[in-house]
Amino acid sequence: VTTLLGALELVGDGESVVLLDDRLDEGPVTFSGRRGGKTVKGVSIGPADPARRVLWTVRPGRQSGALDLIDADGVTVSGLVIDCGGAVASGVGVAGNSPGAEVRDVTVRNPKLAGFRLVNAVGK
Repeated sequence: VTTLLGALELVGDGESVVLLDDRLDEGPVTFSGRRGGKTVKGVSIGPADPARRVLWTVRPGRQSGALDLIDADGVTVSGLVIDCGGAVASGVGVAGNSPGAEVRDVTVRNPKLAGFRLVNAVGK
């Protein structure tokens, strides 16, 4: 799989999306934990080497955030520098039922509005 979006469409419970490159050049991405009546939980997204960070240069797109997490139960995002380049409103958005969701060691640069956004996000 060559894109973050493609990897997130295939990931299952407790699996990791490991970013092997130092740079990511991709449009906005949405992860939804709800898929056809099933819930995907405990997904992690981050670099292969936890000591390094991946620079994501966001290309313009239709959604409001570079990475929108919806119903992201136990999802962990780490080790990213997200450069929005003024193309999207926020770097990371969390919405819906997302208990245990974590965003660690993530920097957001140049968003239109805010680095991080919570919209009707709830946990247990």
